[in-house]
Amino acid sequence: MREGELACARAAGLLCLSVRQIKRLKKRMREDGEAALAHANRGRPSHRRLPSAVRERIVQLARGTYAGFNDHHLCEKLVECQGISLSRETLRRLLRQQGLGSLESAGSRASPAPGAFRTAR
Repeated sequence: MREGELACARAAGLLCLSVRQIKRLKKRMREDGEAALAHANRGRPSHRRLPSAVRERIVQLARGTYAGFNDHHLCEKLVECQGISLSRETLRRLLRQQGLGSLESAGSRASPAPGAFRTAR
């Protein structure tokens, strides 16, 4: 994209961008160098991230008041009793990062009924 190396239209075609966007990128690169091509939000936390105080409160409740609850039940109780609304997946990810797992283990699942497996003919 540097001057003289590649036409804007050709660069746009190769990168699947518009010619206008290529011109913007070239301008930013001239002003700020190659680092300007990285996304502007790079290195910043997500705006949807749970505040750390809420994260700490959830972990504290999971270790104390709601110790022994599985992820699904804990998620329901957090909404019902604490007013903390978050998805089960977000809760699961947070608890796993803290080394807290769901109580369900692979061995606690019901075994399949006899004859459930197909036999070779």
